[in-house]
Amino acid sequence: MKKIRLPLLSLLLLCFAAPSQAFELTVLHTNDVHSMYGGTTEKGTACYAAQCAGGSGGSVRLKQAVDTVRAAEPNVVLLDAGDEFQGTLFYTQFKGDVAAEVLDALDYTAFTPGNHEFDDGCGEFRRFAERTHVPVLAANLTLPPVPGGKPLTRPWTVVERQGRKIGIVGLVNEETPSLASPCKEAVFGPAETALREAVASLRAQGVNIIIALTHLGLNVDCELAGRVDGVDVARIGPQFEHAPYFPDRINTEFIRVVNPSTIKMRVWERGSGETLACGTGACVAVVAAVANGLCEKGRDITVRVQGGDLVVHYTDEAVTLTGDAKLVYTGVVEY
Repeated sequence: MKKIRLPLLSLLLLCFAAPSQAFELTVLHTNDVHSMYGGTTEKGTACYAAQCAGGSGGSVRLKQAVDTVRAAEPNVVLLDAGDEFQGTLFYTQFKGDVAAEVLDALDYTAFTPGNHEFDDGCGEFRRFAERTHVPVLAANLTLPPVPGGKPLTRPWTVVERQGRKIGIVGLVNEETPSLASPCKEAVFGPAETALREAVASLRAQGVNIIIALTHLGLNVDCELAGRVDGVDVARIGPQFEHAPYFPDRINTEFIRVVNPSTIKMRVWERGSGETLACGTGACVAVVAAVANGLCEKGRDITVRVQGGDLVVHYTDEAVTLTGDAKLVYTGVVEY
């Protein structure tokens, strides 16, 4: 289980609320459980009891840990990113029934299927999805309709914590047809397109914290987070600029650390609005990222802005900035 505290952040997608609204969200996250519901024995093999002496993991210990966090933290969501199926006799004997029971018993907030949820076709996945009470999310998946029943999946769900709306978008692996055995009617669409559409729809509903719950692979997740922009700069920038805390107004840089060598940044400048770049802002973004342990000092960090890429090199002696100079305007200014 991964525990992530997020002040105005999401699992993959940074979104921002009004600056005066402090909010802390605790995200508890599991994936690739592969039916290890009893955990392991002391020898590292699968345990087929509630828990085995000397072993580790399993649903009982997981529930104890989750209950402890929920008792201590006010704003918690519990998410699973798929591949509950396969792995032990729990699945061989009972298929998806145990997975549904465990997800319900731990009161998961949302679940996104992995490729192994389709190893036994759409029929077993349908049985599982109809049995669990947990929302099954898959924005880029289209399944054949269920006669007289509710849809098996939905693109997203919205939950509230202390009056704050939190959107959770599910994305399944586009390569599932070659990794598993889904029915031929199942369509696994582009994850990026689905995420962009979901973010736009959620933002239109006033949702400003969005979590992408995916089973795409870590590298794909990092690339996707860097490409899909969920920050409404035109709306949020002026809120910072004209906030009473800053009587002389202020510039704001919205940044996302994509990986240890890449930062994505958008700039709102007082009196001008969103601009293509900001050299000092790029340097400050890198220094802040290094100070928070997200990037390394002494290496080139690429800062991607609307106008192109800037490279910042931060050492104990200096901060240097390298980038192209481009002509963006020719004209006459009268004053």
